[in-house]
Amino acid sequence: MYNTPLRRDEIMSYLSDIVGISYAVPINKKAYRYDINSEQSFYIKSITQAPEGKHPIVIHDTIGNEIKRNPILGVTIGQLQASSAYRKFRIVKDDTNEPAGYEVDVLNTIALSNLLNRLGVDTSLHNGNIETDIEKNLLQINTENPTERNAIIASRVGQGRFREGLMNIWDSSCAITGLSIPALLKASHIKPWRDSTNFERLDVENGLLLSANLDAAFDAHLITFSDEGTLLLPNDTLSLELKKVLGINGNQKLRKTPSSRQKIYLKQHRERSGIK
Repeated sequence: MYNTPLRRDEIMSYLSDIVGISYAVPINKKAYRYDINSEQSFYIKSITQAPEGKHPIVIHDTIGNEIKRNPILGVTIGQLQASSAYRKFRIVKDDTNEPAGYEVDVLNTIALSNLLNRLGVDTSLHNGNIETDIEKNLLQINTENPTERNAIIASRVGQGRFREGLMNIWDSSCAITGLSIPALLKASHIKPWRDSTNFERLDVENGLLLSANLDAAFDAHLITFSDEGTLLLPNDTLSLELKKVLGINGNQKLRKTPSSRQKIYLKQHRERSGIK
């Protein structure tokens, strides 16, 4: 159990990898917006806004006031903060013409899960021990270099230079379909982050830029790829209807031929998928 609030990197990792909320929309490089529905959103401050991870979450004032009345264990509601980044919030501060929301700290991932539930995000589908998952993964980072540590943490969330590298390699488009909407693209590790060395966690050859649905299928080993980049269906467990929903037609391949190093990672992924 953490004795200090979660850092922004840990929170974004939870949002991306555990809850499954897709890559957030960056707003003026000041914050990342997570849309729950057409009316409700929340924000995570950028690294420049919260360099030490203090008060990394910003929520709507109505929700903040409700939590003040009905507290959540491990959740601390801070000051009202105004910023042009929080454009989905109504203007609430008298001394500014900018929208504002309450700063929030969460003590651990259980508190974060409870906060998300109060915001309207269903976290009940997670089957494992949420807090243990996060802690174990972060404890695997063996480096004294804070810059490298931050880069490695960002790679777990599918952001930072790992995502930027994949965006450059794949021309900011899905490696299979060519979808070019950044908010719907995931920077996916071929060899799982938790099983990789620090080098492999930052190695863009150990990654694919995939649309969110194909990323989930790849991570679940429902799809994999040959050395030539051809899409493979291990045991063909997907029904015709699911293939149609995922946009899989059986004749697809990566838009670029895998490199020699990428083939090594793909071979490991095929083996984990049951293809020898």
